Amino acid sequence: MTFRLPLSESRFPVQTFFNAIADSSFFDVIERLSKGVGSSINECHCTFPGDLDPADEPFEGVCFSIFDDEIIVTKQECVSVVQTVCADYLKKYPERRTELERILRQF
Repeated sequence: MTFRLPLSESRFPVQTFFNAIADSSFFDVIERLSKGVGSSINECHCTFPGDLDPADEPFEGVCFSIFDDEIIVTKQECVSVVQTVCADYLKKYPERRTELERILRQF
């Protein structure tokens, strides 16, 4: 599914990650993110500080990457993007609103 996110070269890894989510795995991915657990789809990755191995360099926020291109956004920026993506998803699947709202309350 392609989501309506503001186009920006600097946000390319964020856009690519969310656009890579298949409709069939949308809820699983959003639920993982709501719990602060990262996810990978093909070469697109979303990483939280808690996902790191002890030898990895720590960071604050949420890291999105595709190949060597990465960006770290604040948790609030990530939540804002997730809300935008979820609003787009609900346009296609309005019957899933209650379930999605339950997941979003976990953020």
